[in-house]
Amino acid sequence: MMRTKTILAAFLFFLVHPSVDAAVYSVGGNFIQRDSAGSVSYQGNNAISGTYNDITGAIHMDVDNLWTYYETSINGEIITAQGSYSWDACLNDGSSDCTSPSTITADIGNGQWGMHALYNWYTSTNIDLVNVWDITVAPNGIISLMAIDSDGDGIPGVPEVDGPFKGYSLALDLTFTPVPVPAALWLFVSGFVGLLSLLSFKKR
Repeated sequence: MMRTKTILAAFLFFLVHPSVDAAVYSVGGNFIQRDSAGSVSYQGNNAISGTYNDITGAIHMDVDNLWTYYETSINGEIITAQGSYSWDACLNDGSSDCTSPSTITADIGNGQWGMHALYNWYTSTNIDLVNVWDITVAPNGIISLMAIDSDGDGIPGVPEVDGPFKGYSLALDLTFTPVPVPAALWLFVSGFVGLLSLLSFKKR
């Protein structure tokens, strides 16, 4: 009986405690690629879709019609803690375009999030992509992220150091929308709690 109560208490704690309240967001948005002079080389409106898990920090985005004829995926990690970050873009990610170590950096301040991600382009693999955003959270939980100039070059985004677009900045403006917990999950929860209650009753 004690074990049953312990399991029930732990399960209920998982459901209601905010520190373990898992949330998945659907991701949508636009992207703009600019060259080293700040000129727009391509813009894709509403071309991004994907998911973000705020527990693991993992983000996956599919970009349709990239440069009007190509589709690719972007996989990375969202960073919500303030600080200075750097990545060795050519050392450990298997990039096919690096001949010598290159570093990409970003400073994330108050009210900002960042991202380090990798994507492929034709024969170029694991191209490093870094963005820093100003974030806005609406009362309904929707999070808006606007890419900023985090390195002081006057261009939103962080210049790429590998891949075919070295020196170009790819800025993503995104919206994270909370995905409602399916009703079937709550039915499962209620059934699980009922089962534990029945087991507890039978052991009395």
